[in-house]
Amino acid sequence: MSMRQIVLASFVAGAIAVPVQAATITYNAGLGTLPTAQGWTLYEGGGVVPAPTVSGGLLQQGPTVFSGHQYWEYDDSTFNFATGSISVDFRIKIDSASFHAYPRGGYTVVLSDADGRMSALYLSSGSVFLTNDPVTGSSSIIPFNTTDGFHDYNLAINSSGAALSIDGNPIVSMGLGSIGVQPGHLISFSDATLLGDSESDLAFFTVSGVTLLTPVVPAPEPASIGLLALGLATLAGLRRRASR
Repeated sequence: MSMRQIVLASFVAGAIAVPVQAATITYNAGLGTLPTAQGWTLYEGGGVVPAPTVSGGLLQQGPTVFSGHQYWEYDDSTFNFATGSISVDFRIKIDSASFHAYPRGGYTVVLSDADGRMSALYLSSGSVFLTNDPVTGSSSIIPFNTTDGFHDYNLAINSSGAALSIDGNPIVSMGLGSIGVQPGHLISFSDATLLGDSESDLAFFTVSGVTLLTPVVPAPEPASIGLLALGLATLAGLRRRASR
């Protein structure tokens, strides 16, 4: 290895990209921006729907189309329900959301881990329920008025399954689904089903306990910068002696 290669390798070693463990992913409407400005991607189709807006610290969406979808997805993280604990927290008021017999609710929160296990929460105007499969595998359907004001929802998922609490009160739970029922590394919220519609006001949406896929490159430490400068000076001296 040449002196130049040694110097550069020593410098790069101080700035190796490392993934962030136990990261938190957040959308905060209080910042006054849409989720796209905070790292989320918007997917929509199946019909013309109003454009989402942010006003008064709330993300306002809908009404969406029953046979269409409009949802936000974060796909730059990884997690595994069987080996870690994921917590989803959000505050929302549902203005209206449909219920379909599969069952499907108009407002959805969907997570799929690295092994393709699905855990989803569905909200309709008058009920909440969980699923762990895109077509089958529903929990009990629990009557709950999601339209009477803002509520704080918590969805906790680990090796035991998923458990939903609303305003700090346990509501319903169910076990984990099968491996490979859904594409992995997926987090989404809003109307992600083709058999439901919703209109909502969201204050925030937070997912904790995940690992970011995009590595973080820390800034070089002063010692590394000094090492690089010393190495470059050494290279310059060697070149001068060689020229003489």
